[in-house]
Order: sequence, then structure tokens, then C-alpha cells
Amino acid sequence: MIRIDTDQLEELIHKDVEVKKDLEIVLKDDMKSYQICFKAYHQAEEELEKIQKKAEKLRKEIQEQKNFEDRLHAEINRLEIQKIFAERKRKRLLKKISESRDDEEKHLKYIHEFGEVEETIANLESKQESIRDEISENRSLVAKMERKEKSYIEKAKDAEREKRRHQQNVTEWQLSIETKTNLFYQQTFDTMMAYYEPLRDLLVRNLQKDKYLTKEEAKAQLLSEMDKELTAEKAALIREKEQKQKKPSQKTRKKCYVMPYKNVQQTILKKQLYPL
Repeated sequence: MIRIDTDQLEELIHKDVEVKKDLEIVLKDDMKSYQICFKAYHQAEEELEKIQKKAEKLRKEIQEQKNFEDRLHAEINRLEIQKIFAERKRKRLLKKISESRDDEEKHLKYIHEFGEVEETIANLESKQESIRDEISENRSLVAKMERKEKSYIEKAKDAEREKRRHQQNVTEWQLSIETKTNLFYQQTFDTMMAYYEPLRDLLVRNLQKDKYLTKEEAKAQLLSEMDKELTAEKAALIREKEQKQKKPSQKTRKKCYVMPYKNVQQTILKKQLYPL
């Protein structure tokens, strides 16, 4: 078990925390802009989805109205057939009325039937006219709905453009944050290395005290322990990679990733202890 001077360790941790705060300050405005753009992107996406749903609903209603109009045309044709048969019957009755002048009883009967046929024809014509008016109103309604559908299509195009614009902004801010993060760590690398040099020396000194080792023996033991840790981490990374390859790939939203500060600390320490 390696014991470390508490005061020195707290000083190192305090310096690390300061570096982390510096990074948060550097990224503060960019992260705020990124969050605004990300929110705007999702709002644009939701707005586009709403417009598309409205357009789809309206499209179905238009189709229903057109189907209704087809049924009305079919009804007009059916009434027209009935009207043709009624007109033929009227012609036959006119002929019978003319031929039955000598027989008063038949003559009156045919006249009565003729009146009923005339009334039937008038009713059929009235129904046809009423249906034609309904078709005319339905066509006006369909035309109005189609104009509204076109406006939805235009709105959907505008919303799609707006969505792409916000998506581009999100991507640009992601790149900006990643670039600034990498640049920040690159610029502070030497400073952070300086933080870890005392820590390495501190660990070596504690090993010397605890196990009565020479400085070189303490360094060798520390390197051995670090080598074991690196080997274990490499094995864990390989296992994780193999598991990810086995899982089916899923399309997910691209997210901005910033390396955890703790991982950066460990990486820098290991690079210092194991220079290439």
C-alpha cells in the first residue's frame, strides 16, 4: 500500500481542479450557443413533423371527398337510367291514351298512369339537379383543401430548410467545442505534466520509505505497477471493442463528446511515466 503526503496531494488536486475550471470558462459561451442551437434544431424537427402530419391528414380528407364525389356521379348515372325507363314508359302511355279514346275507362287509367310517370321523371330530374349542386359544392371544397395542402407542402419545405440550417449550426458548434477542448489540453499539456512530476516523485519517495528501496528500485516497482494497470486497461478496452462489434449498429444522434478530465489526467501521467 503506497502512502502519500496528504498536503502535497491536496495541492496537486487543487491545481487539477483549477485547470478543469479554466476549461469550463473557455467552453462556457460555446456550450451555451451549442445548447441554444441544439434546442432550436429539435424545435424545427418537431415543427416539421407537425406540418407533415397535418398535410398527411388533409391529403386523406381530400381523397375521401374525391371518393364521395365518385359515389355522387354513380348515383346520377343510376337516376339517369331510371329516367330513361320512365321516359320510354311515358311514350308508350301517350300512344295508349291516343288509342283508347273510345274506351273511357282505359283512357282515364292511362291518363292516371301518365301523370304518375310524369311525377316520377320530375322527381328524378330534381334529385339529379340536387346531386349536381352537391358535386359542385364538393369540388369547391376539394379545391380549397388542395390549396391548403399546397401551403402545407411549402411550409414543410421551409421547415426542412430551417431544420438543416440548425443542424449545420449544431455540427459547427460541436466541432468548435471539440477543437477548443483539444487546443486547451494541448496548450496546458506542459503545465499539467509539471503537476504530475511532483506526484511521481512523491510516489517514489513513499515507496523508498515504506519498503526501504533505492530510488531506482522504487522507480522500477512504480513502473511495474503502472505497467500492470495499463495492461488491464488495454484488455478492458479490447473486450469493450469486441462487445460493440458484436452488437447491431444503431443510428443515433451525433453528440458532442468531451474527454472526461480524469481520463486526461491518467493519460498524461502514463505518457510521462512511459515516454515513447
